[in-house]
Parts: sequence; structure tokens; C-alpha cells
Amino acid sequence: LPAGSAAAANGVCSEPYTPIYEIQGDGFTSPLLPSPLQFLSYEGSFTANGGVADGLTSDDIGVSESSSTPVGYSLQLTGTGSSYGDFSWAAAAPATFGSINTSQTFLGSGDQPFINEIHYDNSGTDTGEAIEIAGPAGFELTGWSIVLYNGANGQSYGSTTLSGTIPDLQNGFGVLTVDYPTNGIQNGAPDGLALVTSALVTTQGVVTADFQKSSELSGFFVQDLKGDKDSSTSDGVFVFHRDTWDYDVSVGDVVRFTAEVSEYFGLTELSDVSDLTVCRMGRVKPTKVFLPVSSMDDWESVEGMLIDMPQKLHVSGNYTQGRYGEVDLSFSWPLDTPTNVVAPGDDAIALQEMNDLNRIQLEDGSTWENPPWLPYFYDEDGYRTLRTGDTTKKKLTGVISYGFGVYELHPTVPVEFQKKNPRPDGPPNVKGDITVASFNVLNFFTTIDYSGSANEICGPDGDQDCRGADSVAEYQRQLAKLLAALTGLDADIIGLQEVENNPLNVPIETLVTELNAIEGAGTWAWVGELDHYNNYVIRNEIIYRPASVTPVGGPETIADAVFDATHPDPTRIDPLGRPPVAQTFEADGEVFTVVVNHLKSKSCPGFGGNGGLDDDQFDGQSCFNEQRVLQAERVAEFVEFLQDETGDPDVLVIGDLNSYAMEDPVKVFTDAGYTDLIDEFNGTGWKKGAYSYNFFSQSGYLDHALATPSMTIQVKGSAFWHINADEPSALDYNTYNQPELYSPDEFRSSDHDPVLIGLRLGK
Repeated sequence: LPAGSAAAANGVCSEPYTPIYEIQGDGFTSPLLPSPLQFLSYEGSFTANGGVADGLTSDDIGVSESSSTPVGYSLQLTGTGSSYGDFSWAAAAPATFGSINTSQTFLGSGDQPFINEIHYDNSGTDTGEAIEIAGPAGFELTGWSIVLYNGANGQSYGSTTLSGTIPDLQNGFGVLTVDYPTNGIQNGAPDGLALVTSALVTTQGVVTADFQKSSELSGFFVQDLKGDKDSSTSDGVFVFHRDTWDYDVSVGDVVRFTAEVSEYFGLTELSDVSDLTVCRMGRVKPTKVFLPVSSMDDWESVEGMLIDMPQKLHVSGNYTQGRYGEVDLSFSWPLDTPTNVVAPGDDAIALQEMNDLNRIQLEDGSTWENPPWLPYFYDEDGYRTLRTGDTTKKKLTGVISYGFGVYELHPTVPVEFQKKNPRPDGPPNVKGDITVASFNVLNFFTTIDYSGSANEICGPDGDQDCRGADSVAEYQRQLAKLLAALTGLDADIIGLQEVENNPLNVPIETLVTELNAIEGAGTWAWVGELDHYNNYVIRNEIIYRPASVTPVGGPETIADAVFDATHPDPTRIDPLGRPPVAQTFEADGEVFTVVVNHLKSKSCPGFGGNGGLDDDQFDGQSCFNEQRVLQAERVAEFVEFLQDETGDPDVLVIGDLNSYAMEDPVKVFTDAGYTDLIDEFNGTGWKKGAYSYNFFSQSGYLDHALATPSMTIQVKGSAFWHINADEPSALDYNTYNQPELYSPDEFRSSDHDPVLIGLRLGK
């Protein structure tokens, strides 16, 4: 212990203090949080979006400065009185910072400080910027602060902690000035500022977790030794204080200190630590927490506390594992996307609520992006990954924090995982004589999107933003992984989605050329260019092995003139989405048709969809569901046209429908008699392998294999090759990932798993 600590324990450490549970309270924000005494704006008013004034609307002072305001002027309160309401704001006049304003007289001492003078804009470079606080003489401003706000977005852009005592300049009243650097105060219309009350507390507790390094969380967790025995209130709190500042603590130290209470994006924390004393050593027993929790309030009641999670937990999602060191865990099994296993609406909403209670985000005790220590990756040659479905080996011990809208567990004991979902050794055996596959290749572009900027040089007219690789190196890495996946599929026909829609067909011809370079000249071919105009930046494609199947005629699509003439409908706009590609094939005297699709995405622009039923109906299907339904209906009509044209009823509808198994667009096909081959040959949910995509740590399949009745009886099997959805995104081709993670193999070649279908034609 530090010198003098025994004396501290016998003296200061025995004095009364504010318990941590009183700082946390029993709600989602601390009852001791500072609050704005004033929230003022100039050049208009706005509502704060975060910070201490969150949700409050500013009071416009009614006067302002401009780029023509003379240097050395300011906005000032004028009049006679002892409180803010006694005075009025006047137009810009010569500044009086540090003294009584012009035309201002103080009477009596008053009881609260207030903003008395402002300067933020003048002719030329803004200089002499300052904010003056007036108040009763002797008022101690230590712990108070001024928070500056951007009126355009309502968010704070700066905060200044005040200190010092207000002097007596007139009748028991005085002023204190805060100077800002040149251009330190914004002058947009509107901007503003808040005078915030002090929230200094002196508290005491034991350090349960030490993450003080700048490469970690820049702070430590402290917990009350006894607590209040109330399960609704937390006994722990995070303290923002780096080890390179005044105090470097260790786990087990019982510390006493003074700090300011604040709320950082929903996390109650203590900051601006002073007078820290190590009293003695101590420890607390971790609180046991089990998944699923009964309510999200359960997490709030242990925020900042040391906990144990005794259950064996499954990895439910690891998308940002390499980038931010985050892994989502759940009990029993990885979480299913609700509309993949139950109907949209009430059932999906209920399952989503259950899922939310059955997850916790395992963190790495760091805020670094792409940390070099590779959190939770297996340290094995050739297997540096953690897959959805893997499990923890033993109980987890750590502290609970909150960030970016989710509760986080920062472990204080190393976490070990065990493989329960090892990588597949080759694609699934779907039997049959002919294999058809579908694969969303995650924006394969040969046009480089340099620096990831808005390069409007892609698309059929060269006027759309590019996607995919941001450099030649990334392109080469992406191509290598795609080739490994495409050759590994060992399919005879492959439908592709998200290939660059290049008018010279460079991307698709590049893929075919590279495949033939690997497997031999003439092994692969492309069905050819469609006779239609696709104005999207990406398109669907079909490649095939000429030795196995032979095209009958050329590729067709909904936008073809023949189909439009046969099926006129003035209420439809074709194509409703990226046009499908259909190709009829012959093998061993049998004819069948493959239709490759990529329906409208679920992404919501702004806060809704496209208006009406395309807006999010909050039934689990997200935005543009109505448009996807119309697309599905149009594709079903297109299939009927193709059946009439070929005289053969055997059709496979494959591709990324951007709809999970139980959603309305899929129901269009199943209601029309199509068979969902994944459901037929696998079953439902993650446990049965019925997933191809992981979104927000929930698994389901957007990639489909649907067959007409006559085609269904010729299918011997169908399954996903799980090479992507279970893997962290840090294994993909992007060069911002940790270099040692890249491998030119099939794993994380895309964000979608490919689907395979085994056919025994004529049987």
C-alpha cells in the first residue's frame, strides 16, 4: 500500500461517503447526474440530441453576432436585478469580460450563477471568444461545466469544466470568464450552450477490474463492498481514469476518491478523479447472472458490477470479432432470425423479445479498432477462427458495461472456447447426377473503388457508385477467395448474385477465364449477355460446365420484349428489382430451367421505406416487403411463361430473395406449389443447418432453392455450404483487417453461404 495509507484508513477512509448504489440509482440514468441550469442558443433554437440536455429545447436569446460584428464586441445581459430573469440580452457592444456589463447593475447577492456574456463570431477570424458566468460572490464553481452544442444535429461538441470562486465586484455579485481558443465556439445557425450544475461526489469501493491503459477502456470498475442488498440497484460503476494520469489502481484496492457523475452514451460513469486514496485491500463476490434474463432491467441492475455467468454459452454472432473484439453469446443454441422459423407478426415479435433477453455481448476490455491481439481467435495454424455455434468452456467472470446500445461483458478472467461447429471439409453431399448452386458473391467488381470513395464510374452508364474492392490488392484477395469457393462447390451450374453490371461483361468473363485457368480450358462457360437493359450497378449471372449440361436457347429475363408482349400489365413496372436471369438446360435428354434472382433488399432509407406498405410494418420483415412480394409474383408469372415456352414444367427458382423462410415473398412461391428444398431436406432453424446469413447475431436463410412440383421429385438433396455465415468478417478480403488473418481459401469469401441442389433427372 502507498505510504500513509494506514493513516488514511484510520482517518479519511472512515469518513461518510456517497455509496455507489446511490450514484447508480434504480433507473437507467443516475439520480445524481448533472442537469442544465440554463440551455441557451443564438440564431434560433433546437432540441438537444444526447448529452446533459438530451431532449431539451434551447431558449433563443434573441440576439446574435455575425461575420460583420466588430472585433472586441460581445452579447451581454443588461438591466438591474439579482437573477437571470431580471436582465435582458442586448445586441453586440464592446466586450466587458471580467467586469460588470455595460448598462448592468447588480442588486443583492442572488442564489444561482448564470450566463452573463458571450462572444463567438466577428469580422474575419473569430478572436477573443469567451463565455462569462455571473453569480453571487463566494459561489464555488468547481465541478460546474459549460457544454457547447451544435444546433444542426443537437449534439454536444465540447465541454469545459469550471473551477474557482466568484469574486465580489458589485453588491455581493461578481463574474468569472472562460476563454476559448480562436474559433473555439461554433457560429452556425442555430448553435448553443448549457450551464451545467455540479455533480461531484466522494465515494468508496473496491477495484474489481483494471482497464486503465489507453489501449483498453481508459478506466477501472469499482464496487461497493457491502452493497444495499437491493437487486434493482447496481453496486458498481465505471471510473474513467487512465493509468498515465494521477492515479494507477490495481484490482483489490479499496479506494476513496472524488469525481464527477456523468452519462456517456447511456453508461453511468465517474470522471475527473481527484483526491484518490488507497485505504486497504478487499474483494466482492461476483453476482451470478443466467441467460435468458427475465427483463432488460436485469442488466441495468448489475451495470458496473462483477458477475459470473455459469452456463455454457454459444457463439451466436461474431461479425465484428476481429474489428472490435465483440462476440455475441446466447444460451442453449445460436439465435434464429424470428421470421426464419415463425410467421411474421405477433409470433416473430415475441421471439425477437425472447432473443433479446437471451444474449450478451462479450467484449475484449478495449475500444481499439482492429486490435493487434486478435481477441478470441484460436491460436492454431490454419484455424484462426471462431465460428457461430462454438461454445464457452467454463463460466465467464467479468464486469458489465454498456455501449452503443447494448450491454457488454468485459472479462476479468481469460475466456476459453471449444469447437462445436468446426469448419466443413468440403461441400455437403446433395447426391444426384447434376448439381446446381446459388451464390451471392458480395459485390464482385473488377472496377476498383479506390479508397472506398464515391466513385460514380460504375454501372451500365458509368454514373453509379462502385462497390467491392477498394484497391488492386483487395481485388486480388477477393478474386482468390471467390475462386476457391466456386471451384470447391463442385457444381455443374452456378447462379451468381452481386456481380458488377459492366457493359463490357468484364467481371463475369474474368471469373470464367480464371476458373478455366484452374480447372482446364473449356471447363466453364457463361450463358451469355441478356438482350435487355439493366440499370442496376449489380446483376445476376449463370455459369455452367459444358461437359455436364447444354444450354437450350439463350438466357431470358422478365424485361425481355417477348415476355412483356405476352404478359402486358400497365400497373407493373419492370423490372421491379435486379432482373432475374433464366436459362434452360439439357442433360442426358432431360430439360429443366434455372431462374436466378436477387430481390429488393431490406435496408430502410432514413426512418422508413418507400411509403405505404413498403415502410417497415414492424412485423419482422423490415422495409420494402410489399415490393419483394410483387417481385416474387412477377417471377412466378415468368416461370409459367418459361414452362409454356419450353414445354417443360421442371424449374428451379434460386437466389437471394432477401426474405427469410417464413416471410411473405417466399410464401408466394410455396402457396403456388413450389417446394422449399432447404426445409424439405434439412428442416427448420440453425440446429438443422437451415441458415445462410447472420445478421445482428441471428441466423436465417435469405438464399433459396425452390422447385416446381415436377422438379421436386427429381431433387435428391439440398443444403448450404457453411463457409461464410459462421465466420467473422475479419477473415474477408479487406486489407484493413489484421494481415495474419487473410488466407486465399473459401472461408468468408462472401457474407452469404452458397446453396447446393442435387438432381437426378428423369427419375
